Amino acid sequence: MIESLVERAWGCFFEPSGHKTVEKLKVPWREQQEIGRGQTEKEGRANIPEDLPNKNAKLGRRGRSVSESECPQTAMVPEALDEAFRQMLAELGLSEEKQRELTAQSREWKWRMLVAESEKRTKKGYCDTSRECEHVLRQLSSLNGHFPDSYELPLAVQRVEALAATLRTERFSFIKQFLHSDGLSMLVSLLNQCHYRGPSAEFLALPLLASIRALLNSTIGRQCVQESAETLRSIAWALQLQSARCKVLSLEVLSGLCVVADFGHRSVLRALTEAKALLGERTRFQRLVDDLHREHGSSPKETDRVRVAVMSLVNALLKSGPTEHSLEFRLHLRHEFLMLGILQVVERLRSSSPEGDGSALGDHLDLFEMMRQEDEQEMRSLSDSGSASPIDFESPSGMAEVLTQRLDNTLALPHLVSLFQHLLMVPADERHLPLWRLFDLVLQQLTLQSAMGGLAPHGADPQFGQIPLRLDMDDLLARLNTQQDYERLERKLRETEQELEGERRRLMELENRLSDLQDGVSLASFSRVSEHSASSSPSDPCHSPTPFCRSSALPPIRPPKNLAPPPPPPSALQLRSFGAIPSSSSAAFSSSISMKIVPKPKCTLKTLNWKQIPADQIQGTIWENIEDDRLYKQIDMEEICEQFVAGRGTGDEIAAEGLGTMQRSRPLLRQLEQISVVEPRRAQNCTIMLSRLKLSHREIRQIVLAMDERAKLPRDMIEQMLKFVPSKNELQLIREALSQQRKSPSSLALADRFLWEMGQIPRYDQRLKCLHTIRSFNECLSVLRPALNVVTRTSVQLSGSKRLRQFFALILAVGNILNHGKRAGNAFGFSVFSLDEIPTVRSSSRPERNLMHFLVELAEQKFPELLRLKRELGAVSEAAKVNRIELEAELHQLQRSIRELAAELSVHERVIEKGADHMTTVDSPNSPNSERTNQQQNRGGGDRFIPVVRAFLETANREMDELRAEHRAMAEKFSECARFFAATDPKKGDPSPDAFFCTFSRCFNTFAECYGAIWAEREELERTKRQTLARTVNSRKDTAKQRRKERMLRSDRDFESLVHMLQSGELFSEHLGRLRTSLRAANGKKRRTTAAGAVPAGGAFSLAVQSVMATG
Repeated sequence: MIESLVERAWGCFFEPSGHKTVEKLKVPWREQQEIGRGQTEKEGRANIPEDLPNKNAKLGRRGRSVSESECPQTAMVPEALDEAFRQMLAELGLSEEKQRELTAQSREWKWRMLVAESEKRTKKGYCDTSRECEHVLRQLSSLNGHFPDSYELPLAVQRVEALAATLRTERFSFIKQFLHSDGLSMLVSLLNQCHYRGPSAEFLALPLLASIRALLNSTIGRQCVQESAETLRSIAWALQLQSARCKVLSLEVLSGLCVVADFGHRSVLRALTEAKALLGERTRFQRLVDDLHREHGSSPKETDRVRVAVMSLVNALLKSGPTEHSLEFRLHLRHEFLMLGILQVVERLRSSSPEGDGSALGDHLDLFEMMRQEDEQEMRSLSDSGSASPIDFESPSGMAEVLTQRLDNTLALPHLVSLFQHLLMVPADERHLPLWRLFDLVLQQLTLQSAMGGLAPHGADPQFGQIPLRLDMDDLLARLNTQQDYERLERKLRETEQELEGERRRLMELENRLSDLQDGVSLASFSRVSEHSASSSPSDPCHSPTPFCRSSALPPIRPPKNLAPPPPPPSALQLRSFGAIPSSSSAAFSSSISMKIVPKPKCTLKTLNWKQIPADQIQGTIWENIEDDRLYKQIDMEEICEQFVAGRGTGDEIAAEGLGTMQRSRPLLRQLEQISVVEPRRAQNCTIMLSRLKLSHREIRQIVLAMDERAKLPRDMIEQMLKFVPSKNELQLIREALSQQRKSPSSLALADRFLWEMGQIPRYDQRLKCLHTIRSFNECLSVLRPALNVVTRTSVQLSGSKRLRQFFALILAVGNILNHGKRAGNAFGFSVFSLDEIPTVRSSSRPERNLMHFLVELAEQKFPELLRLKRELGAVSEAAKVNRIELEAELHQLQRSIRELAAELSVHERVIEKGADHMTTVDSPNSPNSERTNQQQNRGGGDRFIPVVRAFLETANREMDELRAEHRAMAEKFSECARFFAATDPKKGDPSPDAFFCTFSRCFNTFAECYGAIWAEREELERTKRQTLARTVNSRKDTAKQRRKERMLRSDRDFESLVHMLQSGELFSEHLGRLRTSLRAANGKKRRTTAAGAVPAGGAFSLAVQSVMATG
């Protein structure tokens, strides 16, 4: 029974030639199932489910006959069964993962799947694959050889349409044979010919595009199409056809290829770039923007389909391939579309479409615009321009300003300025337009290379591969680094040379100083040398006799006999005479030369480091007949001594130097001769104070005499000056020092001079205290008056607050309930200071809560107006900071200062009236009469004490009267408030305002904290509920996402499903939903509102989400 059934089952794979259908299995399926079960039980394996044949029928759509050379009797051999099953899987064109999964099944399962596939093939009546494919290829070859005319065109269209249907439904072996026989090349050739055959040829272009699209449903067909640049270029060229259906098919194929594989985006971008010349575009993507703007077909529906297809391709280009992970490349492509005016087209489409229509076009427009906004926001965050205003990417001036701000205070700013300067030199006429284009392309290449890292821009964007100029950024940077290294080394070389030159000059200076010192020592030590010999000695230290004279170990050098004594210092000629005998001519010339008579300067001068020419080499040169002796009388020796004096020599030389050196050392001498008798630490602090004051002694004196009417002295500096009031002892010491040394006050040190000058001002200490009182009076008022007012206002508010009275009533009621039957129960009132005891009563059920939490919840439910108690009595916290003792002490201090100021004014007025000068606190070091004369001049000229103080006292007395009145009002109101709340102690009197109001402030703050804690707890509960709900919703979304993912995996085989998801926007629905949520939260409002009863703006995706939520 089993062998018979197996023979019948395998017989379906051996179709006799010349017959389209053969009689297949006659045994009913139920009987086959029973047989299968018997076989399984016979082999001791698990039972096979009854619904397995239905599942197997879904796994494959096509079959392929096994070779007729196989024998049916050996079909059930395991090796033969596995081979047949492997051939069937190859016919189905499944992925490797699916093939491995199916191959791991049992032999019975494989056998039943073979039988099911055989039955399906029998019902469809498949013919021989090879002969059918050859027939189709012959027809395509005929059409390529002879393009159909208008009469033959309908028949040709029918044949190509049949081919498209065959390619969608045929077996894998058919498609493989069709591609290996150059069937795709024939389709492309026919499609290219349609562009030259007139408008009627577009009827044939439509099924040709459909055939190419059908090939994309198989893996091998999709691979061949993607690898064929000619095919993709022809598909992109088809955008030039006028038929709306042809445009839609071409756009769908290109957009689908962008997302179906990793290299699909690059292939489509290359096809659109290469088709630019075929489409007659000035720039890439121009045809896409034109088709989005124009009307197509005879109905609005066809126009919408074209626009949806165009936006699908645009979004696919911006959301797949390298653009998915590279912000810079995404901005690069989008800028091309923006330069073509796609933003204006999008706005026009939005304005023409009804609000909230929820169409697929609206979803694609939303995706394009929201992706642009998100990328621009990310670019703003990366640019770090430092400006609060957003970057306008469409404004050249705005972007230039941002660039300037970014590169400010950097080394790149000069390069930006140079770039702008050179761009200004380029003309803007049409003739130089290609130059601007070249600048654009070069900059695009460099920026993309730096941004995309290892991915070359000409690999990601094919348009860079078409231009002859290819820039290798690594090579350019290496060259620039080499140039920069060269410039750096050259700059370092120049700096080193400058340092070397400076060191040479410094060395020469040191040699000059050393020579000057040596010359001075030589003149002091060897005064026995005659004036003639001293003046004729060379000044060059190399030839100076100093080293010989300073060495005590060497004997003195005796002069030759031919020279008259006294001997001059050894010259170079003489030194050479010791080692060699001169020639006869040189000796004769040397004997004829007499020593020069050079006038002796009054002091040691600096050395001129020249190189002497030996006397034996003078003959026949310019120096032989020069007579410099006549010039010495015309040189001013005093001037040359003053300007070129060297280091100090002996005492006689210093006296001979005259006033020149004394004038230069005068600041140093003055500093050394300054007199200081003040204690060093006090003098140092006084000097620091004067350095901060930045005023001269004369200016400080005038300011103090004028009572600082122009407010040049800050209040803190007046306080510092009060610390450095000169005492009688200090003034006496200064006077004695000046008298003993017979010096003027200008010889005093800085601090001593300040104390001396301030001591000459009449009543300087009292005057400075009065000035401090005047300057600090308004500040004291600004502190005292608000404190008095806040206590008064708070006392009135507490006494008249109805909410506070109701709050106290609530506390009293709850307290009496808690104290029922106790000693503290049945109370008619409670002390204000008992408010601090409310938080100490803990809850028994919830220890983290207390009585205040209960009062808050009770007030929220029954007395909601009590929740605004703290806001109504907000001044309590300010009044709690006022200390009555400190307030009254400051008030008394201010009054005492005003009285002292009035007393000092009376003293000055009496002195003026009597004409006496008893205000003087110190006497002059010269004579009392002169000092009193100076004091009278101080009072007469520049002393503004009396008018300034008199005017101030008039205002201050009036302010003090008002302040005392406010203090009395504050005391009365606070006393009434304390009595109102029964806070007055019969023995101690009224409490302090800070203690009284602090009790209320702590109570209100605790009340607010408890209210906030309750709300935080409620929000936490709400957050927990939302998280639970969100997890439920997310699980449903994950399920829906998994289903979409599975559809995507299936779309790897079914290209039609992928195109449908792309056109409807479902492929980008998750990203679109995230963008809508984030941008709505960022902008604070929706860009478009949804009308009542209308479809939401999310389109199909929003409806899908709503349906998922509803089903949940």
